[in-house]
Amino acid sequence: GDVGWVVAQTDSLHLRLTIVDGGYINPSDKTVTINFRNIDQTGMTDLLSGEDFTVTNSNSISVEIPSGMFRFFDIELATKLTSTSDNEPIVSEFSVFPNPTTDFVNVRFYTKDHKAEWELIDNSGRIIRQWTSDTVQNQLNQMDLDLRDLVTGTYYLNLIGRGRSEVIIVQ
Repeated sequence: GDVGWVVAQTDSLHLRLTIVDGGYINPSDKTVTINFRNIDQTGMTDLLSGEDFTVTNSNSISVEIPSGMFRFFDIELATKLTSTSDNEPIVSEFSVFPNPTTDFVNVRFYTKDHKAEWELIDNSGRIIRQWTSDTVQNQLNQMDLDLRDLVTGTYYLNLIGRGRSEVIIVQ
């Protein structure tokens, strides 16, 4: 759907998902499908209304986003999303800029692992690209991503297995 979203890790067993109706000029009610591609969750709660969601299909759930509004969800994970050291996040930083873009984006990330696996997904859920960054250091890493061959639209850059995604808008 036409929504904006962001996910942040709040602790080793919880993610915070914010979804906003993206129809600023012509807002409308939206039905959004949340896909859990690389994580197992045990529950999801709307933090404002207190509504609990039972995920019967462990890979996805549909929720309603009211016209012009937003929702905050707490997602409880089945297993810790941590590095090998005590409760340190596997990825503590992940950013993409400039966004929106017409050609290249710079991706900055910090990870405790020595490699990072990525996938770029289009708005229909199709994986456009997959690759591995093998020269990752235990510091802030940076890479440029060439998007000149993509059509105008919304894409999702996922750090595979880490529960981290960024929306990229190509104009």
